[in-house]
Amino acid sequence: VVEISNCTTDIVNSGLTELKRLFFCENIIDTVKFGISLYCLTYIGSWFNLLTVIILAWTGLFTLPKVYINNQAAIDDAVISVKTVIDGLKTKISALVPVTTAEDKKEE
Repeated sequence: VVEISNCTTDIVNSGLTELKRLFFCENIIDTVKFGISLYCLTYIGSWFNLLTVIILAWTGLFTLPKVYINNQAAIDDAVISVKTVIDGLKTKISALVPVTTAEDKKEE
């Protein structure tokens, strides 16, 4: 019981630390991604109820690997192009917004 409680405590503490980091804007890029993901979840939640989302996820869990195997070359090309665009946006945003880390704050 002690081992399980210690493991659970470590998991909860790391999760809370990550949430604190996201809410207090320690890294603006991660905070924006977190906010956008919360907005998307709210938007999806307004369309479907939870059971529908679970059924769709369960169906996709077994369908998407087969679709990927059948269309691997096209999907890989699309993922590479999207990743290139996202990396470009990240560098542009990082150039505009100074990112401070915990180490920088400790040095000050």
